[in-house]
Amino acid sequence: MYDYLLALIPKGKENAVSNEALQGLLHQTRREVSQTIHDARMDGMIICSGNQGYYIPETDAELLEGYDTLWSMSISVLASLKTMRKEIVRRDLLKDTREKSKRKGRSKSDEERKKSSTHIQKLDAIIR
Repeated sequence: MYDYLLALIPKGKENAVSNEALQGLLHQTRREVSQTIHDARMDGMIICSGNQGYYIPETDAELLEGYDTLWSMSISVLASLKTMRKEIVRRDLLKDTREKSKRKGRSKSDEERKKSSTHIQKLDAIIR
């Protein structure tokens, strides 16, 4: 599915390609390139990134370094979410949002409500 991306992202950290270079090659904006990389990663493609750009890891060391980079980014995002979640709970915004939706006649379907609830439960389990 991402064969075109494999052709553009080189193997080895020393050959990394920048987001800017991929923008030109893919005719995408910075955000679109990042989304394309994200989508490829979510579909199982291993793409590492660093200050030099994106690359396919060639060595165990490169793979571990790429893992550490994404891990650090994830932990940072989760810490921010934890802080925001505490404020949302402190302000009781989840309850307020549900009540506003009911007053406006917009109620979520059971499936939407279940999905939201599951998402919140997963997030709570991660950031607590």
